[in-house]
Amino acid sequence: MRLQSTFQSVALSARQIAPPRLGDRASLLASCVLTALVAGIAWAGTEAQVRPTSGSAAPTAVAGPASGELIGIVFARRALDLEAEIEGQVAEIVVELGQHVNRDRVLLKLASPWLEHELVIVRASVATAQAELDQAILERDLAVQKRERRLQAPDAWSAEERAEIQFAADMAQVQVSLAKAQLEGNQAKADQLAEQLARATVRAPFAGVLSGRYCELGERVAVNSPLLRLISDADLQVRFGIPENLVGRVTLGSDLEAHFPVLNLTVPLKISRLAPEIDLATGMATAEGTLATPPAMQTRVWPGMTVKVLIP
Repeated sequence: MRLQSTFQSVALSARQIAPPRLGDRASLLASCVLTALVAGIAWAGTEAQVRPTSGSAAPTAVAGPASGELIGIVFARRALDLEAEIEGQVAEIVVELGQHVNRDRVLLKLASPWLEHELVIVRASVATAQAELDQAILERDLAVQKRERRLQAPDAWSAEERAEIQFAADMAQVQVSLAKAQLEGNQAKADQLAEQLARATVRAPFAGVLSGRYCELGERVAVNSPLLRLISDADLQVRFGIPENLVGRVTLGSDLEAHFPVLNLTVPLKISRLAPEIDLATGMATAEGTLATPPAMQTRVWPGMTVKVLIP
C-alpha cells in the first residue's frame, strides 16, 4: 500500500508539471531527480519490510518456564534370577507367575539320578568304614588287655616278647586311626553329595513375587542355567533424571509425588538417593525415591511402569 501511494504521488506530480520551457530545464531536471530519489527510498523501505536481510538469523521461540514434571521408571530394590546349582531335570514347579511367596518357600525341584545313585554308594562306604572302625577298636582293646596281663609278670617274658606285645598294641591303635580317617573321608563325601542334592530344591531367598520362568517341566538344565526370576514387591523404587535447571529443587529426603497416568493414581515419593553429578551424555543427575503405595494398590503397581514425578 505504501508503494502504491508513492507511485500515485509521483504520477500526480508529473501531471502537475507544465511543459518545459527553455528557461525551466534546470527546474524540470531537478524535479525528476527528486521524484526518482523518493520512489527509490520508498521501494527500499518496502523491500526491507517484506524480506529479512541476508545476514539476519531466523527467529527463535522463547523458552517457557521449566517443567515441574519428570519421567521416572518404577523398579524393585531386589530382583534376582535364580539359577540351577546342579545339573538335572526339572521335576516340579511349585509356584506360578505372579504368585507371592515368602522367604524359604520351595519354588522348584530338580531331579538328578546320577547324584542320588552316587550318594547311595557313598553312604554304603560310610557304613563299611564304620564297621571297620568298630572292628579295629575291638582288636586294639584286645591287644591292650593282652599287653597289660603279660606286663604284670615281666620276668616271665623275655625282652623280645615284651617288645612284640607292645608293637601289637601300637599297631592296633594305628589301625583304629586309619579306620577313623577312612570313615571321616567317606562321611565328608556323603555330606557333600547330600548338600548338592539339597540344592536341587530351589527356595526363595527373600519374600517377593515370581515375575519370570525360564524352564519347563521335564526340561534338562545345566549348572548356572536360569530357572526363575523373583522380585521384591515391598518398597518399590522410582528412578528418574533431574535436568540441570531443576537440580536445586530436589534434595536428599525431599517429599515429592509420583503420578501413574495409567492408574490415575498419585502416591508420595521420598527421595532416598541422589547422585551429586550431572551426566555429560544426558545432562541430568540421577535420583531415586521410595514409593509409599497404599496397601490396596500395591498389587497394581508393577516394576517397569512409567510415572510422572511432580516437582513442586
